[in-house]
Amino acid sequence: MWYWNDRNFEGLLKIAERLDEDKRTKKLADYCRLREQGLRKPAFEALDKFLEESAVWDVKTSRKIIDLIFQIQFCAPDVHQFIATPLNKRFLMPGLKAWLKDEPNSREALRWEGLFNENPKALNKLLSLHPDEIAARRRLIKRNCLDIIYYATHLCQVNRLLMPISEVEEIIASAEELISSAPDRSQLKDVEAVLHEQISMFQDWKNFTEECNKEKKKFPDWCQENGKIYKWGTLYFYEK
Repeated sequence: MWYWNDRNFEGLLKIAERLDEDKRTKKLADYCRLREQGLRKPAFEALDKFLEESAVWDVKTSRKIIDLIFQIQFCAPDVHQFIATPLNKRFLMPGLKAWLKDEPNSREALRWEGLFNENPKALNKLLSLHPDEIAARRRLIKRNCLDIIYYATHLCQVNRLLMPISEVEEIIASAEELISSAPDRSQLKDVEAVLHEQISMFQDWKNFTEECNKEKKKFPDWCQENGKIYKWGTLYFYEK
């Protein structure tokens, strides 16, 4: 029987195996194994020991381990119990903040600041220095473009656009530029396909509003009449 949290528990064991490879992260590996077993108190005692040891590391060592932890978490997003609050607040975030202050152009520090702290400025700076950072490019396309376009258009099925047309057009242009400027565009085929579908529906929306009285015709009906096929989400409206 599949349990919704299986990937988290299985992932903790795999992470522990990887952390065992470095003697400096063995206590963090212990935390992962104990957490997988459901032994919360011993797990956090092991984590506390790791944090005590990390407090006396030199800067180079700390940043190497910070980079390792973020790499592991990025590759295992389902393992939500790996970066616990104490690890984040006492080690990762203070270390990352100091890293960026000392080395504002650090590739690794900008990457993790952008991806884990949802900082688009850091991601844009990273791309300006290293255009081949595909994870940063994908995050900007998805969060700063596709998600916003979806929000703006998701009520078009009930004849409502939630943002001015000009603003949507600007976001589309940003997404197109992020895709076209990628050194290897083939790595973005999936997000490019989503963007093309969004652009198609948005253009059809503009044509619909120019041709029809929105009070008398619904956009999905117009799409069907014109051979335009889109997947409409289920909407729920609540009365106060």
